[in-house]
Amino acid sequence: MPRPPRPDDLYRLRIATEPRLSPDGRWAVVTLQTVAPTFDGYRQALWLVPTDSAADGGPRQLTIGSRNDHHPRFSPDGRTLAFISDRRLQAEQEPKRPKDAKDREDKEQVHLLPIDGPGEARRLTDLPRGVEGFEWSPDGRRLVVVSTSHGATHEDDAKARGRSRKPKPDEPPESDYRFIDRLNYMVNGPGFQYDRVRHLWLVDVETGLTTRLTDGPVSDTEPAWSPDGRRIAFVSERQRDHDLAFRPAIHVVDVKAREVHPVTGGPRSIFGAPVWMPDGRTIAALGTKLEGRGGSRNDI
Repeated sequence: MPRPPRPDDLYRLRIATEPRLSPDGRWAVVTLQTVAPTFDGYRQALWLVPTDSAADGGPRQLTIGSRNDHHPRFSPDGRTLAFISDRRLQAEQEPKRPKDAKDREDKEQVHLLPIDGPGEARRLTDLPRGVEGFEWSPDGRRLVVVSTSHGATHEDDAKARGRSRKPKPDEPPESDYRFIDRLNYMVNGPGFQYDRVRHLWLVDVETGLTTRLTDGPVSDTEPAWSPDGRRIAFVSERQRDHDLAFRPAIHVVDVKAREVHPVTGGPRSIFGAPVWMPDGRTIAALGTKLEGRGGSRNDI
């Protein structure tokens, strides 16, 4: 007779999230979330699962997940898996970088892992404030990544933010004074957000060279490449008085010219999660037109 559930059974749950299909449809990669051995956090590892239940081999673990490996994306040719990981603090020796994890904003970066052959994942990006999301270009030569970094290098980022080196023990600490000119300056949990504006960056897969694609006082998120690789759709609140109301809209940026054009808009519309149709002329998105002061429901 099975025993009744106990509260500590929650520690045994293994939750599969973020499923992504390979280009040929034969495989899916998922992020498997488990509870840390010390029961004080979560761990995330990537698993490769055949979509055909009769396939030989079954699921296999791709990353050890010593901390957090997540946001997996197959390359267009299906031979490489890109993902975000905070493993650099455990896997890399960086004597010139701060030793304390609390002093590091660059923990989460994009890594590349070959699917077909042996080999370790290699870190591709080195953005000073890490990476929060990314997508492959259709030709597999570039990534568009989402980051709150102010500069492409640690030196440029520190200069743009007016940050000096960390004071020595015998020196006075940096001032904790903050000049805030945004209404939406803080979020419960993450804390101060006024200086964490997300923008799009382009990363060369071969060299790791990183260049900024978008700019401005508001965040740009959820990038999606057009089929021809010339444009990127993204979500942003670039309307006037953007701090007064939540009105995300779809925009498109020309990758070469860096010109941004709104696709949706209006005082009562909310749109997100853009996806290009194969013809490259149409974008599908989730959104709604707000009616009255009640709730809303997303439609395609």
